[in-house]
Amino acid sequence: EWERAARSTDGRLFPWGNQLPSVEGPNIGTEKLEPVGNRPFDVSEDGVYDLSGNVAEITSTEVSQANTRMHVIRGGSYLSQLKDGLTYYRMVGLSPGDRSESVGFRCAGSATSSEGAPGNER
Repeated sequence: EWERAARSTDGRLFPWGNQLPSVEGPNIGTEKLEPVGNRPFDVSEDGVYDLSGNVAEITSTEVSQANTRMHVIRGGSYLSQLKDGLTYYRMVGLSPGDRSESVGFRCAGSATSSEGAPGNER
């Protein structure tokens, strides 16, 4: 779900497209956490904010590294570098139970139909 929301259907490099971010782009490397949606240019085609910056996001994807179960981290954070905000970039970093001020999570799921989606009531 994370990658689909970030890359859209055209495989973009950043959630907003293929061009490098402007000053108003994602909150990456600023060393200051900001309110969600504070960067209006860090928004995907589907209207999802902050996929490239503010806080990175832990995903449900797990990998084993040195006999330790780790979760894949996606997106950049206010403490990271621009490469971390690329839609295809993945980091392996948190074991279950680990905490980080620059990593959060996002609730996501696959929609079964547009008629049953919130906001599409008739």
